[in-house]
Order: sequence, then structure tokens, then C-alpha cells
Amino acid sequence: MPVTALPPHARTRRHLGLLAAGAPGTVIGFEVSLTRSGRAGDSPTEQERSWPCRMRRLARLRLRHWGVEELAETVDVLISELVTNAVRHGHGRTVTTRLTRTATYLCVEVVTGAGDPGCRPRARVAGPDDEGGRGLFLVNALADVWGVGADGSTTWCVLAVVPGGDR
Repeated sequence: MPVTALPPHARTRRHLGLLAAGAPGTVIGFEVSLTRSGRAGDSPTEQERSWPCRMRRLARLRLRHWGVEELAETVDVLISELVTNAVRHGHGRTVTTRLTRTATYLCVEVVTGAGDPGCRPRARVAGPDDEGGRGLFLVNALADVWGVGADGSTTWCVLAVVPGGDR
């Protein structure tokens, strides 16, 4: 299976007409910004390594509230991968996680606080002995669509919501 994000002309939710900021029917589930204790690029602290778990818990609560808990396992993996990437590779002092939805789509966004167009997140195929490098491969496999903002600071993915049913 090829591992690619959307083509450059389709890398925004607005282009797709999905979950545009302030669009009618878009509901923000949560938006949490966490500040690094050290400088961006430093090895993550124990507290920073706990951020994916904290964001998964918040997402599960929100999904239950919205009545779409059947998405919880998929969203767990997506949040884990995107937040972990932001903590390990992000260039900003903050990592913001946002969960939004409409009647038909759910979006997970993770913002690293500072973009670097020369260092955009990208999916790759990890070798059998590589310890990392599988995160965006998983995002590609699980999300209906995903992409990276123009400046490289925001990575997002979208899932279709089928109320009362499986994906």
C-alpha cells in the first residue's frame, strides 16, 4: 500500500469543505494547549511523554458525550501518533490538540506551535529494525483523509461519522 498524504492542492480541510473554522454545524469537542517545560527539540520530559495518554482520555469522554464511542479505538491511535510526533519533533513551545466534529465528520488536529515548511511531517515506510517511523503510516491507514498545514505546524486527520453505526 502506498503511503502518502493528500496531494498538495488538497491538504486543507477548507479545500475539502470539511470542518472549516466557524462553519455552521462545526462543534469543538475540546482544545487543549500544553506547554513544554524545556526548549523545543529537547528530549521530552516524563510529563510531556504523558500527553498522548491525557489527550486520549479527553477524546474518549467527548466521543462518549457525542454518542460516537465506536470511533474511540481509532481515535486513540490517531491521537497517540499525532501528539507523540508533535512532542518528539515539534518546533514550538506548545502542543495543541483539538477535536471537532460535524454531523458527518470528526477531525483531530495537533498543532506544534511553530511551523517549519522545510520539516513537514510525512509518512514513510519503516524498516523491520526501525524503532519508529510507523505513526503516519497508521494515520494513513486509519483516517479517511489526513494532511499537514502549509507551514508544517498542523497535522490533522478526518474520520467519517456514521451516527449509531460502525465506520
